[in-house]
Amino acid sequence: LETLPRELLPLGEALNTMRHRLAEDFARLTRFADDLAHELRTPVNILLGQNQVALQRPRSVPEYQSLLAGNIEELEQMTRLIENILFLARADHQNIALKRESLALEPFICQLTDFLEPLAEEQNITFRVQASGAIFADRLLLQRALTNLLTNALRHAPTGSEVRITAVQEAGETVLSVANQGAPVEEAEKLFLPFWRGDNARATPGTGLGLALT
Repeated sequence: LETLPRELLPLGEALNTMRHRLAEDFARLTRFADDLAHELRTPVNILLGQNQVALQRPRSVPEYQSLLAGNIEELEQMTRLIENILFLARADHQNIALKRESLALEPFICQLTDFLEPLAEEQNITFRVQASGAIFADRLLLQRALTNLLTNALRHAPTGSEVRITAVQEAGETVLSVANQGAPVEEAEKLFLPFWRGDNARATPGTGLGLALT
């Protein structure tokens, strides 16, 4: 830029900004592709290995049925992963048709906590809901977002603790909050990146897409 005439400096700065943005987007796309390949490679390798082992010798009908059941489970996992990725792509391009309706918050949230109660009971975790009023939102998208947040909060909450769900009015908007009593998360700014998982979360099942979908 130092060699540009003064009148061309704004154009040069704009081009530099665009170049940096394109480089960041390309790096993000590369990371996403690498992560996606890793997530798909695991179930594909499992399917391949199971079928190779099954074909090494004749097996009984129950054994083949068990193999097929395992294959279906892996294929269902891959299907969910692909559906989630397609949802993320549509969301990034704002290509989602919203069906907004008025939702009473407390019964809506309690319906979700009731659904997740068996998972909470396994860790002796209780839900505490403090919400009132209504919200104008897409039922299915809000359900997806809250379910992802609640599941994540349960997964990383200490045994015997509680998960709090609150809804408050701020400046004419409804602010929904899901909080657990777990330790502070390092690199919190990365929580909502696709496929990102903290070191402590790598031992638990999951793809790292839940919060990104939120």
